[in-house]
Amino acid sequence: MSLLPDAILVPYGVDTWSVQTIDVRRLGDGSIQLGAPFPCAAINKATKRPLRLNSEALNAAANFNAPQGATPLNLIKDRLKSLCRPWDRLSLQFLDGYFEHIASMLRVHQGAITTKLAPFLGLYVVEDWAFSAPKPLPRAHLHASRNAGSAHWDIDDFVQVDFAFWLGDRMVAVLSRPEVLTPARAGERLARLEQAGVTVVHFNAENLARSPTALFHRVIGDFGALLEGAGTVPISPFRPQGLGDH
Repeated sequence: MSLLPDAILVPYGVDTWSVQTIDVRRLGDGSIQLGAPFPCAAINKATKRPLRLNSEALNAAANFNAPQGATPLNLIKDRLKSLCRPWDRLSLQFLDGYFEHIASMLRVHQGAITTKLAPFLGLYVVEDWAFSAPKPLPRAHLHASRNAGSAHWDIDDFVQVDFAFWLGDRMVAVLSRPEVLTPARAGERLARLEQAGVTVVHFNAENLARSPTALFHRVIGDFGALLEGAGTVPISPFRPQGLGDH
């Protein structure tokens, strides 16, 4: 399959997938239409927009079996955790820590957010901006071909990472330690990611326990700057498809 110019495809939430089952095309308005039988993010590099928790419209009706009182943000977190390997406790802890970081950063920036929302007379609350946080893609497959510059790709042109974040100007791969790969394969993966221009952040259980704020700052950078670029008002991912998609 040929790559689309300025497009990044990131299959995630699975260990195996097939190129042949992906249908991707560029529409007349420049947007990307994607069909796949597994989770897959289609990123338009030209827009320089981060992939956020609200970038994809989600079907609220699909969550009718959710626990009573579950918040929309917890529904998203539980969905992402379901895409991790069940035995991968470190990845599950990473997601718990990340969503706690989002809540913490909203408290840090509460004053600025409150001022920003003042003209809307209570229509939105500070917590609504949580959906504008960058979206972690568990078990993500990133394009890092051995043949740099090739316009074609297959599954062998991708490497799997624990999490991926698209921040608008760069892709960040998050890798846990200790590695599950052999040293040789881990070294090859790291070399391919670096050659592809992917920023790599390693973490372990101690980082999550002792310095989570420092860890997530290394991953996503300045949370306040990310909010500033998120638009005038917060957007919920639980909306009709096509409304506010970006």
